[in-house]
Amino acid sequence: MNTSIKSKVVFGIGSTLLVLIVALGIWATMYVGKKTELDETNGLLVRAKTIAATINPESIKSLSATLDDLNKPAYQDLKSVMTKLHAVNKDTRFVYVMGLADDKQFFYVDSEDPNSKDYSYPGQPYNDADAGDIANHKDGKAYTKGPYVDQWGRWFSAYAPIWDKDGHVVGLVGMDIAAENLLLRISIVKQAIMIISSLLFLSVLLLVIFAQATKRKDVTQAQS
Repeated sequence: MNTSIKSKVVFGIGSTLLVLIVALGIWATMYVGKKTELDETNGLLVRAKTIAATINPESIKSLSATLDDLNKPAYQDLKSVMTKLHAVNKDTRFVYVMGLADDKQFFYVDSEDPNSKDYSYPGQPYNDADAGDIANHKDGKAYTKGPYVDQWGRWFSAYAPIWDKDGHVVGLVGMDIAAENLLLRISIVKQAIMIISSLLFLSVLLLVIFAQATKRKDVTQAQS
């Protein structure tokens, strides 16, 4: 096989590889980005389920979801647990337990210091719940949500029900992580894939250009 034919072969293979690299790069960026988001939110959901499984449902049922709860040992114990869980799960912004009455969600207890502007008092309504949230709460469905916006910011969240011995949902554990933090991690993964794809593309492109240059040189030499 002479140099000209080799150059044509390299050009053909290289051109095909360029198309494949672009296509696979786009696919990998989308797939891995979505997979990273799914892994992160599923991990958050596992933590929410674990917390829900450790909470005594009777302690929730003893609460009235009013400011009277502040002096109850059950509330104080739950408050301490929420605060510690938030400290341990450093990627979270809020950890809390919500209740449901008349198709409206409210807070039983959260992880915030009472002096914080983001603190939710016992019985405080959560007015940003949508129809899906209410339906999942009623059905006792563990689920993830996000990114979404409420009055506190933009979040990815996981929710897990607390069941009593009779099979009733008595509360819903919620965990929120700031959307920008998760989206940043996803963006870093995507950028890494794009950089690798770009380097491969550039390498193959240089090979194709070299093959073309060799082909033209051979044609010129043949004509002279």
